[in-house]
Amino acid sequence: MNQTKLTPEEIQQINSIQNKNKETVFKFGQIEVSIIQLNKAKENLSKEMEENINEEKRLAEQFRQKYGDGNINLETGEFTPIN
Repeated sequence: MNQTKLTPEEIQQINSIQNKNKETVFKFGQIEVSIIQLNKAKENLSKEMEENINEEKRLAEQFRQKYGDGNINLETGEFTPIN
């Protein structure tokens, strides 16, 4: 069986495709790392939101115990009891 040597242009074409594939795989890796980072940031924000909600509930309970049931106008700072 005779071997045939590829031309430099054909070798360059193969190398070009392989380099494009390596670059694409690298970009996929970057995207996956970004997804991991975004998921972690989302998890942290979810925990922060849960803490904020719990703090809001604690504060509302403190006000309810101090002032009773009612509404607070944040613009005026006035408390209006519910009859």
